[in-house]
Amino acid sequence: MMSLGQAVRQCLRKYASFSGRATRAEFWWWVLASNLVVVGVTMVDGAISAFLVALGIPFVSPLGILVAIGIFLPSLAVAVRRLHDIGKSGWWLLLWYAIYFVASLTLLVSLVVVFVLLLLGETGGSDFAESVLESGGVALFVLLGLACLALAAMLAVVAWSLVWLVKQGEDFPNRYCEDPRAWNAEEMGQE
Repeated sequence: MMSLGQAVRQCLRKYASFSGRATRAEFWWWVLASNLVVVGVTMVDGAISAFLVALGIPFVSPLGILVAIGIFLPSLAVAVRRLHDIGKSGWWLLLWYAIYFVASLTLLVSLVVVFVLLLLGETGGSDFAESVLESGGVALFVLLGLACLALAAMLAVVAWSLVWLVKQGEDFPNRYCEDPRAWNAEEMGQE
C-alpha cells in the first residue's frame, strides 16, 4: 500500500495529469495531506491577521488563496484518476459539481428570500410580505420545501461520490490504464 509521502509525491508528479488511474490509498492520502495543509495555512493566516488587525493594520492574506489554487488541479486530477480506477469517466465530477452548485445556489436563494419575507413581514415594511404571511405562508412553505430538496440533493451527491471514491478499483486493466496496484506490488517486490 502507498504511504502518505508516496501519495503526495505521486499527486505532485502528476500535477495536472487526468489520464491513468489512482488507487484509494493515493486519493485518500492526498485528501488528508491537502486538507491538513489548508487547515495549517488557515490557522497561520488567522494568527497573522489577528495580530496585524490588533496593531491597527488591515490585512488580507493571499496565502490561503494561493494554496487553494495550488492544490486545486492535483486534487481534481487525482479525483478523475480515482474514478478511472473504478472504471468510471472523470466527467462524473462535473455532474457532481453542477448538482452541488445548483443545489447550493437554490438553498441560499430560498433561505435568503424566506428571511427577507419574514423580516419585512415583521417590520410591516412591505405589503407583499404581509400578504404572503397572511395568506397562510404558502410561499414560505414552497421556499422552505425547495431549500429542503436542495439540501437533500447536496447530501445525495456527497453520499454518491463517497460510495464511488471508497470503492475498490478494478483488479484488471480497464479502458483508462493498467491496474496501478499491480505496479505497486512489482515495485515493492511482491507478486
